[in-house]
Amino acid sequence: MADRYPQEFDTIRPYSEEELPSALQRLVQCPDFDVVSCFVYPDVNPDEVKKQILAIDSIDKFQISVMYDGLKRIVNNTITNITWEGADVLSPGSPYLFVSNHRDIALDAFLLQYILHVNNLPTCQITFGANLMKHPLVIEVGRINKMFRVERGGSLLSFYTSMAKVSAYMRYCITERRESVWIAQRNGRTKNGKDATEPSLLKMFASSGDTKDLVANISQLNIVPVSVSYEWEPCDWMKARELSLTVGGVYHKSENEDLQSIITGIIQPKGDVHFGIGRVVSHEDLEKYDAERDGDFFKWLASLIDSRIFSGYKLMPNNYIAHDLRSGESRYSDKYDATQKERFLSHIEECCSKAGSEAVRPILLDIYANPVNTTN
Repeated sequence: MADRYPQEFDTIRPYSEEELPSALQRLVQCPDFDVVSCFVYPDVNPDEVKKQILAIDSIDKFQISVMYDGLKRIVNNTITNITWEGADVLSPGSPYLFVSNHRDIALDAFLLQYILHVNNLPTCQITFGANLMKHPLVIEVGRINKMFRVERGGSLLSFYTSMAKVSAYMRYCITERRESVWIAQRNGRTKNGKDATEPSLLKMFASSGDTKDLVANISQLNIVPVSVSYEWEPCDWMKARELSLTVGGVYHKSENEDLQSIITGIIQPKGDVHFGIGRVVSHEDLEKYDAERDGDFFKWLASLIDSRIFSGYKLMPNNYIAHDLRSGESRYSDKYDATQKERFLSHIEECCSKAGSEAVRPILLDIYANPVNTTN
């Protein structure tokens, strides 16, 4: 596979192989490198880690020796059990567009990379919001780790121009580089537990196609719906606090809040985690669209993707506990025991304390309860 990217993608693409040596030099010189190194490799002197990193001569080796090693530590230290379904039907020779529900800024995609590698499948390129690409360490690790930039904000014209470029880039990766791509089903994380694919995102996918035949256009991308389920929602109290402080649809983030969310999501205990890798949205699936009956193609496609994401979701005892607490019923009491309920209630109390407000309590319950409504 040729590694040189078309010049038109220079502002958003990851690093190429020939750019790797200088990128690694910048990475080890980042001010926070030693702190992160001590977390990932607590038994190794940061200077030794730097030597090992500088000796890496390919992006694949970086992913295996640095990212995979770091992810193993995250899995071992913060996840009780990680399980998955559907990886066995993926073909190593086929590129896919993984469209995933989005609960954690970094881990949703990173843990999918982990699962792909464990199953001897090629890793994928990953979308990453430009608002997160600010810290030097994040920029260097991200671009070395096959992450490409998605602009957010700005004027309506600049937004559409940016999305057109992202669409063209993803199609280029899939059809020419034969590399898979991961993207969230919506702009930003789900903060209330309600996962839903944005039809506008799917319109963006189609905007780069060279045919007006939507079935041929979309099927070329090999869309695979992916669902990730966490026993303990990453950054749950932070999400609840943000929603409680949102006025008129606007929330003003503090300096480095996104970076703090990344760190919190990585280090906090997550309990059981499950990935459901759904069936590819095939040409035959798309041919079932009936314009007279189903209306807007992209709303119909969003509904199809959502149904496969929901079917891959794994409900945890916390979800059922929250639903019963929210409804004031005991409909799902057979799904959990008294110890699990007590632990969940203790967690909610701790979250309210961290947020410094009781206003987050009903929001926290919704975060955990809402998946029950979408999957049942």
